[in-house]
Amino acid sequence: AGIDTSNSNGFAINSKTAATSPTVNTITRVQHAANLGGGTGTSLVQAYSSNVTAGNLLVAAINGEAGVTQTCSDSQGNTWTTGISEDDGYRTAICYAIAGSTGANTVTVTYGASSAFRRLVVVEYNNVDTADPFDVAAGGNGTSSVGTDTVLSPANTTTNPKTLVFGLAFNKQTSTTF
Repeated sequence: AGIDTSNSNGFAINSKTAATSPTVNTITRVQHAANLGGGTGTSLVQAYSSNVTAGNLLVAAINGEAGVTQTCSDSQGNTWTTGISEDDGYRTAICYAIAGSTGANTVTVTYGASSAFRRLVVVEYNNVDTADPFDVAAGGNGTSSVGTDTVLSPANTTTNPKTLVFGLAFNKQTSTTF
């Protein structure tokens, strides 16, 4: 009997190449924070634990009820884009933005209707290609026949040899994991 992971989404993020050199910098995680106690409502917020840095990539991994749309915004007014969104009993999505300024920042997910099972994880990365951070996306859903605690993800081919792959899985057998 496998574990029903509902949705497993991921996308690849392009690393930044220095303007004066053909070298590629390593993408590194700067910080992350989570709000996993969402209950039911029409929005969910999570602040970054320290100031975000201008030019860094901001990522929001979100969850909510099936059929309920989700949009991301933040207190700095950055432009957020949905990289991928999947719906199979629950809706999971990954949104991203480039930080326009250095300072405190709080991400808000707004749901199109009251939604249960709300979860929000925010992550900041540096050394990302700010002009074109998004590479490719893949999403899947269903039951794993491999075994307990196994998440299956569809194959995807990146176009950049130095790429960060960001993934998200939600276990719909329990309301407390993300």
